Amino acid sequence: MATGREPGDVAGVAQDDRGTQRTDPVDVGDGGARSEDGFDDALVDGDELVVDAADVAEQVERDALAFHLDRDRRADRAQDLRPPAKLSEATTTRSSVRSANHQGIVGGSDMAIRGGGCVSTRFFQQTITVLASASDTNGVLGAVEVASPSGAGPPLHVHHRDDEAFYVLEGDYTVFVGDEVIAGVPGTWVWGPRDVPHGYQVHSPRGRHRSLTMPAGFEAFFEEVADVATPSTDPRNAMSQLAAVAARFGVELLGPPRSQT
Repeated sequence: MATGREPGDVAGVAQDDRGTQRTDPVDVGDGGARSEDGFDDALVDGDELVVDAADVAEQVERDALAFHLDRDRRADRAQDLRPPAKLSEATTTRSSVRSANHQGIVGGSDMAIRGGGCVSTRFFQQTITVLASASDTNGVLGAVEVASPSGAGPPLHVHHRDDEAFYVLEGDYTVFVGDEVIAGVPGTWVWGPRDVPHGYQVHSPRGRHRSLTMPAGFEAFFEEVADVATPSTDPRNAMSQLAAVAARFGVELLGPPRSQT
């Protein structure tokens, strides 16, 4: 049976003299054309819709290659954002040593105990752990954690160079700031601005708090007086030496809190 197609033609597709495959047009009665696969080609206004199979295959290949390249780039970026394993290990080790320092596990000397980036120093009956120093924060902030037995507390004093923030972690405190007397319990936050006398006392069997000074610098005071402020020393016998060192840090010692006078 005659089909009206040349040998080698595929149903609905003819080849021109360049070997380009094209879809036979079907008249849709409005001057446009519809191919036998049902797609309108109104934009060509009656011309035949020519489909170059080689071009289509080439474009598909280019799109596939672009997709895979983009996927690989995304994977590379995700890999770059992952922290290196050594950083995670270092952070874990540092945190573990800090935790041990806070629990009194590392060392037992009256002098500074170094480990994991922290320094713990005995200040009479208290233990001062430096969490952040001027070198850690570019001079912006100093941070210490203080563990104290019942009755411990510094004399009233004034910082002339820095402000101090005080946060109770454990125990019952009385905190003095200027004329204010504040009952401190875990979660209590107290702000001690520079040039305002302040101090505290611990009333529970154990107290623990954090102190931040801004700018940094005062945290180094405790290590500097470690030889003087030993657990066996009566603080009253060391006040003149402490006052001389404190003055170099811009701190003035005023005497015991009012409840001790």
